[in-house]
Amino acid sequence: MDREEFYKNYKPFGNQMILDIIKDFKDDIPDKLNSLSTAIEQKSFDNIRTISHNIKGSLGVFYDEKARQLASELEMSGKKQRKDVLEEQFQKLSELVNELLRELDQVKQELENE
Repeated sequence: MDREEFYKNYKPFGNQMILDIIKDFKDDIPDKLNSLSTAIEQKSFDNIRTISHNIKGSLGVFYDEKARQLASELEMSGKKQRKDVLEEQFQKLSELVNELLRELDQVKQELENE
């Protein structure tokens, strides 16, 4: 997460707006990852592409370029039906999302203490 860029773009809207964005992401991302996992298991390439695209957009909000890039690669793998790399890409993406969630917990705590 690029905190500097994130704050530059969202801080003018106030801490409550940032807290709401974080809450929405934390509420939504587990279902998105579960849906993506299911789509990968079922080799549902259209769903893999669509869900990965959606996750990529969500990650872009937080300027997490590494995770966003991986979601983009997963999207392309779904488009090209590259079932040989989907599981590995999904595992890496899940790890990066978990890192982001931990960082967002820190951001949330900092904002609540201001």
